[in-house]
Amino acid sequence: MPRSDRMPVATALLPRLREAIDAVPPSTLLDCLGYRGAGRQRAMERIERLKRAPDLFAWLRQPGYDFRYTQRELFLALAECLEGIERAEAEAVLEEVRREQARLDSMYRAWIHVDTGPARRTHPLFIMAITGAARFIRLDPEEIQEDFCAELNRVRGIVRAHYRRHEGVILYWGRIRKYDWHFGEGQVLCLSPEGEVLTQEAPDTQQARAFIAVR
Repeated sequence: MPRSDRMPVATALLPRLREAIDAVPPSTLLDCLGYRGAGRQRAMERIERLKRAPDLFAWLRQPGYDFRYTQRELFLALAECLEGIERAEAEAVLEEVRREQARLDSMYRAWIHVDTGPARRTHPLFIMAITGAARFIRLDPEEIQEDFCAELNRVRGIVRAHYRRHEGVILYWGRIRKYDWHFGEGQVLCLSPEGEVLTQEAPDTQQARAFIAVR
């Protein structure tokens, strides 16, 4: 389910919020919000970022305290200052944000390990560390589909795209044999470079990595 369906109030409010901000002279809006002096420029930059945000959830999660308002406090203050925006709507958006954040926090950690076989030991460690990142694909919790079949299809697409992008080889590590999709607690599914499920394959338990230590 897309976020717009999970957050209908926020989705509907954002375009109205943009229009309401544009309808007020910046100086009038900043006066209403209580900004004075040097803080006015920074406050206006925060409001401009709100107008450009893909959704309210993304903007409200950004750090933005400016010694007057946190991000959420600024959002509520804007609702008080803007014509046609009700505080109750803003509070409903914050409740949607709380539920969405709770959903993301409850999501399982997931990633894909690119199995290239035994680690090569003929190259400098720093080269292995730089190129080794391509063998671990992080899956953003925000993108994970709740339906397992839908998520499997999404992961299969990620695998195929990764294999094409690297032309089947991770530089210095070797040819890609398969992909191990880790999801949930100890759950692993092996996929071919074409994204097909390999029921007879076992995941690579070594997962060799090379690191550069900074001291």
